[in-house]
Amino acid sequence: MAEAERYGHNVVASQVDDPLTQEAFRDQERINAELKSKIDILTVQVSALRAMVAEQAEVLSLQMD
Repeated sequence: MAEAERYGHNVVASQVDDPLTQEAFRDQERINAELKSKIDILTVQVSALRAMVAEQAEVLSLQMD
């Protein structure tokens, strides 16, 4: 995927003569990009949740003392 991102197209797909196979490669690139985007969003959300949990743990620790 790094190669496709660097050059803007799938090198293997461009070497295949069959248009249907080329389309499958392009579709896979689109799906990979969508999944990467979703993973990036979830990573940010998980980081935010971890910060919230740490904050709540700190508050609970202070209240228990």
